[in-house]
Amino acid sequence: MIKGNKLIRTIKLRSKVPTSGYYQKNAKFIEIKQRPLGTTIAAINKIKANPKLLEHVLPKVIGIQPTDSRYGQHVDNYLDGFSVRVSQAGKELNLSLVFKTADLAKSYEEKIIKIATTYANNVSKNPTQEREYFKLRQEEEEILEDQMLDVALVENPEHYLIWRIARVNKFVANRTADLHYKHISFVLEDESETKRIEEARFKLVSDALQKYFEIASNKDKVQNVLRVLVKADEGISVASMSAIDRQKLLYQRVNANPSEFLNAIKDENLNIKATIENYIDAGILRRLPSSTVIVENGTDDIIGNNMSDVIAFFKQEANKTKLAKFTQAYKIAKTKLNLD
Repeated sequence: MIKGNKLIRTIKLRSKVPTSGYYQKNAKFIEIKQRPLGTTIAAINKIKANPKLLEHVLPKVIGIQPTDSRYGQHVDNYLDGFSVRVSQAGKELNLSLVFKTADLAKSYEEKIIKIATTYANNVSKNPTQEREYFKLRQEEEEILEDQMLDVALVENPEHYLIWRIARVNKFVANRTADLHYKHISFVLEDESETKRIEEARFKLVSDALQKYFEIASNKDKVQNVLRVLVKADEGISVASMSAIDRQKLLYQRVNANPSEFLNAIKDENLNIKATIENYIDAGILRRLPSSTVIVENGTDDIIGNNMSDVIAFFKQEANKTKLAKFTQAYKIAKTKLNLD
């Protein structure tokens, strides 16, 4: 939230609530105790390797400037002895930043929202893929935070530093989805962030479903999108499916990964990609094992080292004779294989 030239941000750091059956039954009778959050060698090294934190934040926390000969030792002492007591109710951290102008504050808020929204739009039901997206998001956020430290003042340096240390502490979950891991003892929670992500996710799914219903009756479009979304190792033959089965499969894909579907719909090379996959299925082209290289079947002439190369090949006027040959071969293959 922006107030004047201030970007107002808060986040809650709380200790993990026990999940045992005993605790769940007796929670209201058990005293809520505070737990100490320390640091780790990896977290210390990460903080000490960050010149922005060393220049803009740590001096205000430890009270010594980097030009002081004792600065390095005081940084080591502070980080080695770092400890903050955290309860299950949580400790609210003030992460607000004060910029020179309101416009500058607004521009950085938009960048923060863009990163969060991009993450929300790429949320997948595949846990491994989702963790990878979240890791990439955190890397982008770290870069943006360091950029902001150059152009804004930290309102509460101590709170800000606690947050930056907690973010890189292996015992702290940066999202509630990771609370189930046994080694996790604390979690960072941003209620406004959660709401933003939920709203972005709802809009994403709504947009994807709207696009789905726009193309559902266009069997060629449905087939082309599926040819791009369904991977070769899934063992699904899109070409041999009935029109209604394709609609059902695409509907499942839309709900499972709406972002992937929307990207496919917007891809200007969708039809070419689908054609390439059709030619591979029909045995006209061949993807080399454990490789992205695509060759002409029979001659093993390389069409491209990857999909981008093959798309470029299909677009080149010089290859129109070869492409006409592929088209004719595919017509014959469709008849023989009784493909739709």
